[in-house]
Amino acid sequence: MSQLREVFSSQGPASHFFGYYDKSPLDKTGRRLLALRCDLERAQPQAGDQAAVGYFDIETKAYHQLDSSRAFNWQQGAMLQWLGPDFHRRVIFNDLSQGQVVAVLLDLTSGERRLLPGGVTSVAPSGRQAVALDWRYLAQTRPSYSYAGLAADDPLPPEDNALWRLDLDSGARHRLIGLAELLSHQRLSSMAGARHSLEHPMVSPDGRRFCFYHRWVLADGGVFTRLYSLSMAGEDLRLLLDSGKVTHACWRGNDQVVLWGGLPSLATGLRRHRLLVKTLLKPLLPFYRRLVRHRPGLQRAAAGVSYLRLRDSDSPAPRRLADGLLTRDGHPSFHPHNRDLLLTDSYPDEKLEQQLYLYDLAADRLESLGGFKTLASHRETAWRCDLHPRWDFSGRMICVDSLHSGQRQIHLYRLVTDGA
Repeated sequence: MSQLREVFSSQGPASHFFGYYDKSPLDKTGRRLLALRCDLERAQPQAGDQAAVGYFDIETKAYHQLDSSRAFNWQQGAMLQWLGPDFHRRVIFNDLSQGQVVAVLLDLTSGERRLLPGGVTSVAPSGRQAVALDWRYLAQTRPSYSYAGLAADDPLPPEDNALWRLDLDSGARHRLIGLAELLSHQRLSSMAGARHSLEHPMVSPDGRRFCFYHRWVLADGGVFTRLYSLSMAGEDLRLLLDSGKVTHACWRGNDQVVLWGGLPSLATGLRRHRLLVKTLLKPLLPFYRRLVRHRPGLQRAAAGVSYLRLRDSDSPAPRRLADGLLTRDGHPSFHPHNRDLLLTDSYPDEKLEQQLYLYDLAADRLESLGGFKTLASHRETAWRCDLHPRWDFSGRMICVDSLHSGQRQIHLYRLVTDGA
């Protein structure tokens, strides 16, 4: 059995948080914990709002501000992260400059500060390349995952709705793939007239490929999502899952992807066709939502969703993972040194409790590491506080953002197993 022992928790009166689940806030020395600090809480960031960018010294508990950012949101922070290959000397995060997103690269040893165009999302472990999206489009389709205060043309140039590679040494940007190419790749009728977004690029551990989502809003208000992967050179596009049901994904090594989603079925097949969505599914949607609201088991059965694993190949062969054990959507990531240990969480249940889970693929064993209370005022809002559990580089620490203290704070725990 495993349990958590608290190592560090941030304190008010300000809120502290980190963001998404695919990167470690703790540096490789295990002493400095990156965190954003701000006075906002029950509101979306507005143009001009700022968050302090800094780190906690785990030994002294002191917060050291490095900079500030006007490009942040509650779910993904400012994409603040340590840069490889050493993961303790440099940090990078997003900010706004003259109404445009930029990446700020700070060298904590030399004090050098560089601005790079376009911002970053996911950075290769080498610390030399990153993948980014166009935040202006995301501000229109998923505003709670973009940044307030962006200067946007109206209409936006269609060719800019793309994913880009940013070379951190030179600052050069290279277009990798855009919406135009994806619309012509095994086109579906439900794409016509829809709002589209490219989201959540996530670089593989060896830095050679990345996965990402192509999403569009259907006529019934629902969302259809495809999962793709692509090389960092913008080549060898692979459609990994085409069921329309994909939420949170992570890499398992360099050749597998694990995600919460649905296998292709008759029901998901209907959502591929614009006319069927508009005439058949749209009238039924209000009844479906009332039926499954706050009933994750019923929602899972009706939608056919679960954790899946698949190969990053032209024949991905998706299959269920932890079927009957992990029954709720969450934010998964694998232990940095053991690809059989999966860390994930859940959204709040009817008691406002979020669970933290550890699943052993080899033993097919699930453990609950604990429950974290959230606040009713934040549930199902754009300013909710997901746990977004994150491993440190050693695999001995787990970090979460949580409201269980009554305020948004960041918490670091040591994972202790029997006999340790």
